[in-house]
Amino acid sequence: MKIYIEYVILNNLLVNAMILYIVGVLVKRKVIIIRILASSIIGTIYAVLLPYISFEYDVGIKFILSIIMAKIAYKSHNIKEYMSIFVTFYIVTFFFGGVFIGIGNMIASDFVNALLYPNSIGVSALASSIILLTVITKYVIHVWQNFVNRKKYCYDVVLTRKKNIVTCRGYLDSGNRLYYNLSPVIVLDKDIFAKLINIDDDSKENCYIKLSTINSESQVKVYKLDDVQLIQDGIHKDYKNIFAVLSTREFKGYQILLHSDM
Repeated sequence: MKIYIEYVILNNLLVNAMILYIVGVLVKRKVIIIRILASSIIGTIYAVLLPYISFEYDVGIKFILSIIMAKIAYKSHNIKEYMSIFVTFYIVTFFFGGVFIGIGNMIASDFVNALLYPNSIGVSALASSIILLTVITKYVIHVWQNFVNRKKYCYDVVLTRKKNIVTCRGYLDSGNRLYYNLSPVIVLDKDIFAKLINIDDDSKENCYIKLSTINSESQVKVYKLDDVQLIQDGIHKDYKNIFAVLSTREFKGYQILLHSDM
């Protein structure tokens, strides 16, 4: 049987990347492609040099390489984090090793043998498919979690100010920590702001706070509200001494950015 070095390199590179990517997903670590690639290359170099390595040293070299690969692929700030990554790396490696061997034993065919032998790019195709499936699954879970969280933290809101009453949707944002004189400040979109606040009647109000966004930082005028009610699943929460500012950007799915203390 001929063994093509390019197939050995490609297969090992993609299988290593597949294992390391899945490890990152399982331990909930940020996946950095360049680190995954560097770690995969180290494992691939070992596979290329394997025919020249004495069998008695093979197990020890594999163990040392696994330590290095896990360390390179994902940063760890303490031994507990590293051991979680290291153990998961071995679990995933043994799992897929068993799967590939099991497929070969249970389905004896030229097609399956072609997939598993190093003179074919079938293993590369299989590993790439698993990576793609994992990426898609991770994205779907992320979108679903955002949907659930958005529903969980969205409220019907009733705002009252100087006999003006407005009902709309608000999102409770843990990142909104704006305060004015120790009182929470909520952020209104322009439509809600226009319905609730008559600027001409507020000439005596000269209260400002600093509002920072990704692109800019500015001083914005603050307006005191008479009452803020949050309603969700029949539960009412009532707040006094709440201030509001006009948003510098548009919101999607809601009209108010509520405060983290609400």
